[in-house]
Amino acid sequence: MSMYMVAYAKEIAQTFVGGRGGKDGRATVGPGSGGGDDSDDDTESTVKAWTIGLAVVGFYCLDFSINAVQASCRSLIMDIPPTDQQEVGNAWSGWMNNLGSVVGFFAGNLDLAYYFAPLLGDTQIKILANLAMIFFILCLSISSLSVNEVPYKPNDDDKKRSVWSTIWNISRAFRALPGEIQRICNVQFFAWMGWFPFLFYSTTWVGEILRRYDNSHDDEGENPSYPGGDPTVIERAGSFALLCWAGIAVFSGIVIPKLTPQEFGQERWPRNPFTLKNIWTMSLVWFAVCMGATWFVDDLWAATAVVALCGVPWAVAMWVPFAMVGEIISDMKDRIMEEEAEDEEDDTLAIVSGESSGYGAAVQGGCTGSNGSSDPDTVHGDENRGDINGEINSSGSLLTARDDMDAEEAHRKQTRLQHRLQRQKGPQLDAGLVLGVHNMYIVFPQFVDAIIASVLFAMIGNASRPDPPTGPRIPPPTTSPPPGGGDLGWMNFSAPTGDPEPVGWVLRFGGVMALVAAYLSRRL
Repeated sequence: MSMYMVAYAKEIAQTFVGGRGGKDGRATVGPGSGGGDDSDDDTESTVKAWTIGLAVVGFYCLDFSINAVQASCRSLIMDIPPTDQQEVGNAWSGWMNNLGSVVGFFAGNLDLAYYFAPLLGDTQIKILANLAMIFFILCLSISSLSVNEVPYKPNDDDKKRSVWSTIWNISRAFRALPGEIQRICNVQFFAWMGWFPFLFYSTTWVGEILRRYDNSHDDEGENPSYPGGDPTVIERAGSFALLCWAGIAVFSGIVIPKLTPQEFGQERWPRNPFTLKNIWTMSLVWFAVCMGATWFVDDLWAATAVVALCGVPWAVAMWVPFAMVGEIISDMKDRIMEEEAEDEEDDTLAIVSGESSGYGAAVQGGCTGSNGSSDPDTVHGDENRGDINGEINSSGSLLTARDDMDAEEAHRKQTRLQHRLQRQKGPQLDAGLVLGVHNMYIVFPQFVDAIIASVLFAMIGNASRPDPPTGPRIPPPTTSPPPGGGDLGWMNFSAPTGDPEPVGWVLRFGGVMALVAAYLSRRL
């Protein structure tokens, strides 16, 4: 629904505004409007305002739903495979994600209206929205039907929890994250502070480069980059750049995981530097360098190359941090399950040993009695119950009935019991909650980036700009240099002096944030 709100924002706005107007479908401005040009201008302005508002609301609803779907898919990957398969599972997830990006951006690079209009819509974005929803429903249906998940069954304590207790539990999780997860979250926050400007504005930046520097004209004075005045050329240029980006990400997602110590054991590569930590740091530095290179770009081909090279760190971003978090969370779950299994085994051994010794059920910290009471008289044994020699020590803990079990063993069991009972009393900092907090560290940066980008646009966007270059079109990389022209013109990266280029500055800000994340990654 939110995807269609974005794609059909103008039509929805026209329907809404027209519904408030007269018989001709136009909005009436007032009793004295007269239906003249002023009325038409007011109607157009109202439609435009509603179109922008609906698109913004639809975009944020879409963003909300996408994050919910991504979090669920990542959770399934962390829940289903064992700990030793987390790295492989997340590598596959990143590879499939990038493969989907290739399909999507390839579709965006095509003139979809030529192939699918009017069956799936009459504009590029409408057809893209319909194609995206077809793939979205198909892929999620396959995932939902093929995964056998253990359903969550809430207990009585869970049913008593209110919304406020859940919010309190989440806030407590922010303050009590395990140290390893907290350091990964810190890196993720700044890493995505760098990635969101790229994801939001890379196509806009490519279009800006095309508009500013592609100033060629044919003999008739028409720009060949815009045949027939086609306004979708810039959109498709941005989609082609992201298609190259996704293609390199797919290739990198296949090659880079093959270099890790998991693939090359110590016997094959004793000093393998391509650990997950080092790969993540190098990818962040790579991304920062690419964002810094936007300062020198003044050609469409160079802009496409910069965007495409970001596919290497993107493949790492879709794999390494989630694999690291998945391994830690899976290990947490394994430890909890081991503790619970040990508790049950100890309780079973205590009961069996008590019966074999003729004592009946052994008293284990007041837990193994049928009603959980700490009163020795409530333990249901046989006729030898009077021989039980357990007693309450000065600290209030109960010693076992067996003579060969000392106080230290009883204290250890009671401590474990207390931990188990504490886990049963209320919400815990479990694996799912930790994963949710990690996802929040990924989502929050986009709101911060949106504010910072707005400030940069306000400060830089209104600055004066020089006239665009009037020389001939800069040749593409495959064009030979003109006779006596020296090196290729497209390699001469020299942006016009004083050109503010606000979109480029937003991307460079993302590069700085990536450097901060790279520094923090060395503390993992």
